[in-house]
Amino acid sequence: MLLKLISRLVIFISIILLISYATLHIYPDYKKEYVAGIIPKINKLKKVKTRKIVIIGGSNASFGIDSDLMERQLGIPVVNMALHGGLPLYYLLEQVKPFMNKGDILILSREYDGLVGDNRWAHMTGTELPKIITYDLSGLSTLLSSRTFFETTTSSLFNTLKLYIKRYPMKAQKDTTSVYSSRAFKNDNIFSDFLQGKYGSDIEEHPLPKPGINSLIIDGLRKNLQYFRNKGINFYLTPPVIVKGYYKEEDMKSFWEFISEGTKIPMLNEKKMYSYNKSYFLNSHYHNNATGRRIRTISIIDDINNKKLLKLKYHNFKSIYVSNKEILSNASLMDFNSLHNFKIIRRDNNEIEIIQNGSLEHNYFRIKFDLKDYKGYNFYIQLECNKDVIDQIRFRGTGALMKFDTIIPLGNNNYGAWKKMEKVLWTDNNSYLGISFPNNEILKDARFKVKNVGVYKYIGKDDLFVNEYLLSFNNKTPIFFEVKSKNTYVKLMDIIDSEDIKANIKLEANLLYKMEYADNKIRLKDFYSGKILYETKKEIRFKKSDSDLVHIYE
Repeated sequence: MLLKLISRLVIFISIILLISYATLHIYPDYKKEYVAGIIPKINKLKKVKTRKIVIIGGSNASFGIDSDLMERQLGIPVVNMALHGGLPLYYLLEQVKPFMNKGDILILSREYDGLVGDNRWAHMTGTELPKIITYDLSGLSTLLSSRTFFETTTSSLFNTLKLYIKRYPMKAQKDTTSVYSSRAFKNDNIFSDFLQGKYGSDIEEHPLPKPGINSLIIDGLRKNLQYFRNKGINFYLTPPVIVKGYYKEEDMKSFWEFISEGTKIPMLNEKKMYSYNKSYFLNSHYHNNATGRRIRTISIIDDINNKKLLKLKYHNFKSIYVSNKEILSNASLMDFNSLHNFKIIRRDNNEIEIIQNGSLEHNYFRIKFDLKDYKGYNFYIQLECNKDVIDQIRFRGTGALMKFDTIIPLGNNNYGAWKKMEKVLWTDNNSYLGISFPNNEILKDARFKVKNVGVYKYIGKDDLFVNEYLLSFNNKTPIFFEVKSKNTYVKLMDIIDSEDIKANIKLEANLLYKMEYADNKIRLKDFYSGKILYETKKEIRFKKSDSDLVHIYE
C-alpha cells in the first residue's frame, strides 16, 4: 500500500514538473535570461575529459574570474561554473560532482552572506533560479537527492510560472546589451564587452555576518571535503572579491579563518582578502569590471602556482591574429588638424607635442576619419603624459565626453588607451574622433604627446596581426588557438595549409585548441577532451580566412 502511494506521488510530481517545463518553453525569452548562462557552462563542463580546474560560487566569481585567461596562462582547462549568489551551496557542489575526476582542482568562491544561515545550504529561492534545473534535465537526480532542495525548488518553480503568466507577454523581448542576459556569455565566461564601466555608489562600512560553528554549511562542506579527498580531488577556498571598505579587513580575515578551520578546507592564499578599490567594480560591490577581473584572475593564477598545484606554467603569452590588421582608417599623426583650446608645439611623423591653451569648458583635439558608422569598433591612441592627464583624458566623438574603456601603462609615462565606440558620424557627414579634457583646473596648461592613433576592429595590448603564421619544428613550445567565427563549426582545411589534412576535420568555433610537439610530429588536440584531431610531420601554416579570424596564444 505504501509503495503504491509513493509511486503515485512520484508520477503526480513528474507530471506537474513536465507541464511546468513545457510551459516555460512556450515563452520566447525562456533561454535569454542571465541564469540561462548555466547552459554553456554545463556544456563546457561535460566536454572536458582531461584534468581541469572547476570554479563554483556566486556572481562574484561569474563576473570576477576569467577562465579563458586562466586556461591560457596555466595550460589546463578551467570551467567557471559560478553564476548566482542565490543558488544553494548544496546544489553548487552536487551539480559538478558527476564531472569531477582524480587530480582535478575545485575552487569555491562564495559571497559572505552565502556562507551564513542554514537556509543558504539547500534552499532554492526566487523566481528565476529554479529554472536552472529545467535547463539541464540530467540534473534531476540532484533535485531528488535532497528533500529540502526538492520542495523549495518545485515551490519556487510554480511561483515562477505564475509570474510568467501574470507579467510576461508572448512576444519576445528585443536583444539587450545588458550583462544580465544569456548573450553576455562566451561559453562559461562573460564577454569583456559586457563588463565595461565603473561602480558609482558610495561605500559604507557594513557589519560582517558571522557563520555558526554548528551550521549546516560548515557540516556540509566538511563532509564534501572528505568526499572529494576520497576521489583524489583537491578542494580549496578563496574569498569573493569585494569593494574595499564594505567590510573591515580584519573581520574578513577572521571570517575565512573560521570557515577554513571549521570545514578543514584549505585556503588558496590565507593572506589575500581580495578587497579592491571601487574603480575595479561594475554594478555591485561583488561584481568586477573587466579591469578588476583581470587583476583578480592573475592574482588567483599566482595563488595556484605558489601552491604548486600544477607542474606546467604558461605565462606572458603573446596574442596573435592571423588576419588583415583591419585598420579602418590609415590614420597618421599628420592628420590631426581639428583642435580647439589646444596648441601644437611640435609635430613630426613620430609624435605631436601639445599644450592645453585656453578655456576648459569646450576643447578638443581631433582627427577627421573616413565617413563611416564606427559602432562596435575601437579608437586607439598612445599618449606620453603625466598621471593627471591620463586620469582625466576623455574620448570625444559626438555627444558627451566619455571615459576610455581601457588604459594600459606602456612604461616611461606612455599609455595606450582605447574606446569601443558607438555611432560617431558628425552632422556635416564627416567622422571626427579624438580627445578632450573635462573642466578641471589641474589640466590648464598641461602638456602631453600623441604617438600613435587609429581605428581598429580588434585591438589589445601587444596584439600582433599577421597574414600567415608558420608553426615549425624549431619551436617546441605548445601554442593555443581559437577560431572566432559566427559559424558553429569551421573546417580545418579553411584555416591551415597542409597537404595531408582531411576535408572532414571540423573545429568548434570560439573554443580553445592546442598544438604541441611529440614524437617528431605536430599534433592538434582538442584542449578539453585531450583527443588528437590531426597530426603531421610537416610544418603547419595558419592562413587568412575570408570570414573567420584565427586567434593564436603563443
